[in-house]
Amino acid sequence: MTYPSTSNANGIWTLRDTFLARKGNIWPSVLAPNLDPFFDYVSLLLSMDGIDASTTFTDSSNNGLTVTANGNAAISTSEGKFGQSAAFDGNFDWLEIADDPAFDLFGDFTVECWFYPTSASGTFPRLWAFGPYQAANTMTLSFANDGSADQGRIYLDFNGSQYATAASLVSFDTWYHIAVVRIGSSIKVYLDGIERLSVTSSAAVQQSEPFIIGELHGNTGNN
Repeated sequence: MTYPSTSNANGIWTLRDTFLARKGNIWPSVLAPNLDPFFDYVSLLLSMDGIDASTTFTDSSNNGLTVTANGNAAISTSEGKFGQSAAFDGNFDWLEIADDPAFDLFGDFTVECWFYPTSASGTFPRLWAFGPYQAANTMTLSFANDGSADQGRIYLDFNGSQYATAASLVSFDTWYHIAVVRIGSSIKVYLDGIERLSVTSSAAVQQSEPFIIGELHGNTGNN
């Protein structure tokens, strides 16, 4: 394995930087932690690399958590923001990671992914979930149809309350980057870098249940 020079590893990498680093076999590791001073804070990192239809998903964070594919969840090489994705066919497919202290969020945090919705119902299919819907100390991000034939909105469930972005914000068959960021007690949802929702809460996210990615509709990827 080789590593990037300090000229291209300043500790703050864009998503494109990280993708190119992984493809070039220069991704930061425990062997060279100084390459990215923030890498030790990464709880889970799924690039969705692998053979088409594979059900093996590798956590590239230092935690090396085990990811279990359920239903027909599998690697897709036919669709991806930067090459590949995890594909869900809309019939109860999800990725599951056992409860781990890495998923306990007490202060500032960022949870982000790329997703590609192909359809949605009004049943709030999850992009990811820290515990069940609308319960104390949980956080869930969902995408649901808002009555439009080919559009929907994002729903954030946090500590027992649900919040929604504007209607007809997300179109089908399009890649989006979404990030949920908390600084202090301010939680913001960004879609392609634009703030779309703001919530105030300093409640901890702490559950004894698995961390879930996907469940019903669409594709989601982080590579």
